[in-house]
Amino acid sequence: MFFSKIIGINGSMKNAGEQAKAAILYPPKGLNCLITGPTGSGKTYFAHAMFQFAKSNNVIEADKELIVFNCADYANNPELLMSHLFGYAKGAFTGADEEKRELSTKLTVVCSF
Repeated sequence: MFFSKIIGINGSMKNAGEQAKAAILYPPKGLNCLITGPTGSGKTYFAHAMFQFAKSNNVIEADKELIVFNCADYANNPELLMSHLFGYAKGAFTGADEEKRELSTKLTVVCSF
């Protein structure tokens, strides 16, 4: 149902849809996924379909939210990317006035591409 709205899901996107479903349903809590593709190809839409599929199959709790994290925004500043993904300690650099916990401790799902 969630993947059925994706153009090409019965054609060129069929394999991607099947792989996504298999990754989501892999015991015990699914596999990590990296969605790649050119700008405008529908990566975010695909991530939303994956998220809804996971929630409907009770892989993700119903009260969890999806946060889409675009790693390309940090291509010229990998240190900033690492601080967002893994957090940092207070005083680690100028402007680090408080500790920031890593994303994975706050979320069940992070879709990054």
